[in-house]
Amino acid sequence: MKPLSLFRKSKPLKAVTIFFLVNRFQVFFLLLVFPEYMASPHLIWLIIVLGLLSQGNLFILSKWLSTTYAAKGYLGFVDLFGEWKLRLFTAIALVPVLVKVSFLTINYVAVTRQYIFPSISPVWLIVVFLLISMYVAIKGMENTIRFSIITFFIVIWMILMFLPFFFPPNAAWFNLLPLTSTLSHQSWKGIMFIWASLSGPEYLICLVPWLKQDKKVGRYLTWANILTIGELLIVLITSLLFFGQNYLKLIKLPYIEMTRYLQSPVFERIDMVVISFYLFHFVFMIAILLLFFYGGVRIIFNKTNTKTTRKGFFLSTLLIAALILFLYQILWTYENQFKVFMNIDIWVSGFTYLFIPSFLVIYSKIKGGSRR
Repeated sequence: MKPLSLFRKSKPLKAVTIFFLVNRFQVFFLLLVFPEYMASPHLIWLIIVLGLLSQGNLFILSKWLSTTYAAKGYLGFVDLFGEWKLRLFTAIALVPVLVKVSFLTINYVAVTRQYIFPSISPVWLIVVFLLISMYVAIKGMENTIRFSIITFFIVIWMILMFLPFFFPPNAAWFNLLPLTSTLSHQSWKGIMFIWASLSGPEYLICLVPWLKQDKKVGRYLTWANILTIGELLIVLITSLLFFGQNYLKLIKLPYIEMTRYLQSPVFERIDMVVISFYLFHFVFMIAILLLFFYGGVRIIFNKTNTKTTRKGFFLSTLLIAALILFLYQILWTYENQFKVFMNIDIWVSGFTYLFIPSFLVIYSKIKGGSRR
């Protein structure tokens, strides 16, 4: 049987791949979650402001990506932290990975079951979804990263479907008023949600060994961030124009619900097409998280010098599957529990995005790392 080389590196991928990776990392909340506190016109300005803050955070991240530590990949992390600290930090880092892979899998399966397969057991859908993701992951990290480009072009065009909602008679522009409001408890929740929606670029620190070092990295990060802000604005503005602020608070998935009002001479159920195409996006996300988890376990148990094996990868995936099924069957059965897990994912994602780039830059300065 051909040996498994999950983390093989044949040649560095073009740095422009960062654009596709970062944008796909950032926008998965669009389909799955739209909390009621996002139904306010003044959040349009908050998306722009937080997008600018995100740009500052990406500038810090690009600073670290240009250090000698980043250029060395895994060995750079060993130089920076030492082996024991690196294993400890990796064990801590697996927590947000497990939170995200559980949240994405259960929510995408829930959306799929609600709109496409209402009579199929969600347990089977979870198993099938993980098997598809595992198939992509087993092709290796290099091919999974390339898959982000395919995913981008399969999904990005869908945002254009919402353009008709900007024009009368669909558009009720008075729903965008007022654009200003005093900050409240709900506004702070909205701020956290928007910031969490912009998270994901911090995962690039795990992918640097496969990406070509390029001075244009900062530019690719910027364009990805701009595109994400644009997508967030389009979804929020379109939802407000079509549903209005008061009704929008009652709708859990406006992105999907709006597509049900679109008409096509080819497809009767456009929402089913949208959800099916988004399968590529979520399979990419889960596949890369499975690889992160397996790679992290290898670091914790000091197995980085040994070859990757099918048995090891299968066992790590089986562990994740058991965790997801446990959460779904035992701890994630009511709407209130969904909100608890959603808040956990929002806080964890927001914290890792804010903390990791700054921590790495400060730690590198303390260790005396020099720029290439």
